Amino acid sequence: MPTSKNHKADGSAAHSAKRSKTDPPSPTKTPLPVGEGSELSLSDLFQELLVMKQILEENRDALSSLTASVSELTEAVSDITHRTEHLESTQADQAVLITDLQTQTSQFKTIKADLEDLHNRLRRSNIRIVGIPERSEGQNTIAFLENLLPSLLNHNFTPSLEIERAHRLPSHQSAADTRPRQIIAKLLRYQQVLLVLQLARQKQPLTYQGNKISIYPDFSPATQFRRRNLLALQPQLREMNAKYGLFFPATMR
Repeated sequence: MPTSKNHKADGSAAHSAKRSKTDPPSPTKTPLPVGEGSELSLSDLFQELLVMKQILEENRDALSSLTASVSELTEAVSDITHRTEHLESTQADQAVLITDLQTQTSQFKTIKADLEDLHNRLRRSNIRIVGIPERSEGQNTIAFLENLLPSLLNHNFTPSLEIERAHRLPSHQSAADTRPRQIIAKLLRYQQVLLVLQLARQKQPLTYQGNKISIYPDFSPATQFRRRNLLALQPQLREMNAKYGLFFPATMR
């Protein structure tokens, strides 16, 4: 029996020795190294954790600031979008207004042209006589002209020249203006108006008591202004030997 126990003990010891050579020690039983180097490593690790915590806090603050900036930017973009939509709507309204204004302007020009044409037609039986000295007509301007025009134009009108009304313009003469006022005469027959104007062109120059007399159609003020501007081009056209004509109401070609 003692021999058997010793044999088992020897076997167990041998088995333990063999296992100690091949198996690593259990981690739970491995003691942590204690020394100066280990304390520095823990301190460094703690410092690293503190640094990481500070970085995380800074990143958290930066993220909060970025979030606020993005929120402000979103509001700004929303406001710009709203303003753009409002501007586009305003531009659309303005486009409608511009189109309407252009239409009204075109209509106004048409109405203005029609009104000017109407004025000229109402004046088509009138003639303007320029250059007759003041007070030459006496108290009866109509009788004066009915006698003057045939002799001035050296023409026997058949039927006799008849004038419905006649007066000077303006009604009152300025003291500073020494030129005689024009006489506006409305003839009864339009054909005689055309004949008077034709004879006045053919028999230039016309004179009365040594004064040069001119006879013109009676146009509206707007037409007279346009015709004066065209007539101002006559000297240049004559220098160029250009053929031209001034046609009713105010067209040169």
